[in-house]
Amino acid sequence: MHHVKSGLTEKSPLTPEAKIFLEVFAVVACLWTFVKLAGKIRKGGTDEIDNQILRALRRPENPAIPLGPGWLPEVARDVTALGSGADLTLACTILVGFLCLNRRFRAAGYVVASVGSGLLLCQFLKDFFVRRR
Repeated sequence: MHHVKSGLTEKSPLTPEAKIFLEVFAVVACLWTFVKLAGKIRKGGTDEIDNQILRALRRPENPAIPLGPGWLPEVARDVTALGSGADLTLACTILVGFLCLNRRFRAAGYVVASVGSGLLLCQFLKDFFVRRR
């Protein structure tokens, strides 16, 4: 079965200028939200919200006991441990090694650059906000 083109092209409902405006608006909105949240975090304004969320996940009669089945805290610990530095380093090293073995050196360099810059940004933000644990 042959498909015949009708000669009509699909037009986007937005003009190129409107697309650019929306993209710039989204970036500015995200930056503004980040700056506002950063100010609240630095002043300790989000501590109460954090505490309310943590209390909501615990039993009211005994805050030492989390809500949910007994196996859930162990699973949560295991999942959050996947984000440890050792696990991420091992996974990234294996990925870069695989890419190099397949002669995809540019992709391997991109992985190294993105992971390295992400680690630097993360450390900078942790040092900048200095939140109590």
